[in-house]
Amino acid sequence: MVHTQPRIIETFNPFGALVEGLDFGQPTAVQTATVKRLLTQHHLLVSRGHVAPSDDVMESYFAGFGELSAKTPEVRAHFQRLAKLVPEYLENAQTEVGARFNLSNVEKDGKKQGGLGNRELTWHNDQADLPRLKTLSCLEALDFEEGAGNTFFCDMYAAAETLPVALRRQLEDVFALHDSGKYRSNDGASIAAAPASTHPIILAHPETGRRCLYVNVSFTSHVIGL
Repeated sequence: MVHTQPRIIETFNPFGALVEGLDFGQPTAVQTATVKRLLTQHHLLVSRGHVAPSDDVMESYFAGFGELSAKTPEVRAHFQRLAKLVPEYLENAQTEVGARFNLSNVEKDGKKQGGLGNRELTWHNDQADLPRLKTLSCLEALDFEEGAGNTFFCDMYAAAETLPVALRRQLEDVFALHDSGKYRSNDGASIAAAPASTHPIILAHPETGRRCLYVNVSFTSHVIGL
């Protein structure tokens, strides 16, 4: 059997790239290594026209990139806590934490279909409030109206590298608190016992060593010591 290898067919400015040849149904060590290399170079990969993967296929494919966060005790506990804040978090998205989580602003018969209701998600790093940080997230567009909305991504490596030199030096070895208690439900309720973790503001990638600015409006509560 011949396996096609992912390749870049268009790059975006200032970062990201359009890739073809992704075959989620046929994960190989070579393809995984290629995707990792492309992610290191471009940070964001966009794939179109591939066969939509099932949950099992998704789990099998991304298991080659490392431990699946949905399988870890801290992420399972994280989902259960958020389910208390937003009941439809697990009710509509899935009955248990798995490879795929549904986000939608659609309501049917007065019931929200998505796992976070119909509100807009502001800038965030996935699960920044947990002690172990994710290294990869995958977002799949299933149903959307042309021109109805956009998903934006920000190059936080460039953000760190273009900071004024004096400010960047000031932020070296400084930590910020990331607190999921900042999340509020549509009626203003908050999580009673919200998890929180501290992470360096200037954060090094565990494999490349390249450093990014690691703060975001959804989770970052404050800078430790200020």
